[in-house]
This record gives sequence, C-alpha cells and structure tokens, in this order.
Amino acid sequence: MAMKTFFRRVLLAMFLMLCAAGAREAAAGPATAAPELRDVFFKVARPSVSNLLVDTENKTGLKMFFMALKDNDEVGARFIYNPHLNEAQIQLRKDWQDVDVAHELMHTRMDLNDRFAMLAWRRDVPHTPEIEAAFARVQTYVKDEVVHANLVKMGLRLDGEIIHAALFDSVYANATRYLEEGRDRANDGMAHLDKLGRGTLCRVCFLVQAELLLKNYRTQLPTHRIEQTERFIRTFREHRKKEAAEADAVLELFRKYDVNNADGHREILAAWVRIDGLDKFVGVSSYVKSATGECVLPFPD
Repeated sequence: MAMKTFFRRVLLAMFLMLCAAGAREAAAGPATAAPELRDVFFKVARPSVSNLLVDTENKTGLKMFFMALKDNDEVGARFIYNPHLNEAQIQLRKDWQDVDVAHELMHTRMDLNDRFAMLAWRRDVPHTPEIEAAFARVQTYVKDEVVHANLVKMGLRLDGEIIHAALFDSVYANATRYLEEGRDRANDGMAHLDKLGRGTLCRVCFLVQAELLLKNYRTQLPTHRIEQTERFIRTFREHRKKEAAEADAVLELFRKYDVNNADGHREILAAWVRIDGLDKFVGVSSYVKSATGECVLPFPD
C-alpha cells in the first residue's frame, strides 16, 4: 500500500484524507463489517502477530474491528480510525496475510498510542487530490521506515514478507531496464502515479526507499536482491539526476534525525514537506485524547 507492503502504503495515500480539526474517517473504498475475520485471524496468525493485536488493543484501549474490502480493492489492507465512533478498523482484502495485519497494527500503535506525528491539512487551505496524494506519499514513506523496523524486530522476514517480491521484480527490475533503454518519463516504469501529479516526488520516494533499504537491511537481503537494488539506484541516479538530487536532500534528513524516535520522525516529516513546497498546505500534528476519550487531530501550528 499489489506490491502489498510497498504499494499498499503508497496507494493508501490516494485514500487517506486527514481532517485537520480532528481526523475524519478516511475517504477510502467501501468496507463491510466482517466479525468472522477476527476469528479467522486468531486461527491462522502466528503467535507473535496475534499477540501484537491483543497488546495493541490493551495499549490503545480500542478493540480492532475487522472489515472486509472488495476483492478488487486497490489495497490489500488498511487501518482506519473513525473519531466520531472512537473506533479502529482493520480492513482486509480476501488475499490478506497475517503480516498485513501486523503492518496495520504498527500504524495503529504509532498513531494512537505512541503519538508519532503525521501530516494534516492546515486550517482554511483548499483540499485537492494532488496535494493530498503528495503529502500522504511523504507520510507513507517516512512512517513505513518505522513500521518495517518494528516488524523486523518481531522476527518477520524482510524479503518476500515485509517487503514483497514485486518491489524488486517489478519496480526495480523493470524501471532499471526501461531507464537503461532510454525510455521517456511516461514509460519508465515509475509513471503509474503521475496522473495525480507530483511525479517527481513519486520517483524521489522510490530512490529514497531503495537507499534506506540497503542502508538498514543489507545483511538481511539475499545477494540477488542487493544486486537488483544497487542496479536500480545506479541507473536511476544516471538517468534521473534532478530527482536524485532531491532524494539526496531527503536522505540527509534521515541521516540527521532518527526516524524511529518520535521527535526525529516529526522533524523528517516537517522538513520533507518544506523541500517539496507542501508546507503551505499541511503541517505536522499528533493525535491527542479528548476529555471524552476520543482521539482528535489538531490543526498544525
């Protein structure tokens, strides 16, 4: 958020709309209540993942409601918090795996328990799909660095589980080959999100993730995955110099601040949207609990 872990979070950007006055429910595709999914989850999930669900519910004070997505939904899983009902939902497509639930639970903990910052619309600014997709894309890539690190600590496998094969075999393999062939931007294997605009940001995100993947997890990747990633990085830098320069500015933020620390995470988010000129539309905010127990997201300062 499909590329499951990778594209799931990218595509989720198209659906998540954070309300600056107190997060409203995401403008996601329809999901139907499916309480039986919870029972199925506890039957098939590994103990570490089922324990994560129980621990998350204890920490947040919220029971996770399982919802079923349509079979053709663009994402395989998503986490939704509805402040009006004070309800947390785990929404799953029929091909879900327990790692997908673990991924969404980590986002739940970051948002509602650990008070990690997120990006939210500023007061009295126009809400457009292009800007929404852009800032959600930034948020996705920053937050997933924390999610992936926590899933690795849980003992989940990085290659093929946390990061699905399609990232390497589709994006890295195809985009590399297309760039080497000299294809234009519309056919370079990275244009699938350009229809919403901010295509440069999309490509920057690809390079940022690839560089961080090798920096943080080189010893956990098999040789052929390292080679695919290195070739993608080398080719991207040769053929997309403008995007590579912006990616280097973003990577400097990850060197300067600890993304796994709430304060460092906030600094990276705030600085990245400034780099892309998004800070006039959005800023950083964090959920806080109201007197009646709901989590609300204040307008950014």
